[in-house]
Amino acid sequence: MRKLLSILFVILFVTIASAEPVPSPKPRPKTQLLLNITIPCREDGVDYISEITNYYKEEEFASGTFTFKPINLDGFQEADFLMYVSKDRKTFSIFSFQDFGDRQVACVIIGGNDLEPFDGKYRQ
Repeated sequence: MRKLLSILFVILFVTIASAEPVPSPKPRPKTQLLLNITIPCREDGVDYISEITNYYKEEEFASGTFTFKPINLDGFQEADFLMYVSKDRKTFSIFSFQDFGDRQVACVIIGGNDLEPFDGKYRQ
């Protein structure tokens, strides 16, 4: 009798387990990647840019404007974009520059070495 009950229990368990739907993962919405990086900024923007570009002997190469979304504000902000390069040292610095009330804030967005003209090898 115990064998019969055990067999019936196993058959019942297998039937119930196989009747359950297989869960499928929910698709995640596409999101933007937020990088957790620190960007150095100073409130004496013109002096900050001058110090860095003079040290690396960089000259202004390009400028423009861009918009960004600060984490702690609701809307977008606009800032100036400034790029400096040194042909001899192959260095570059890219700054943002923006007025915050009575302060002119400059931030080093990126800077680096080994600057060369684009040769197309990454876009084929």
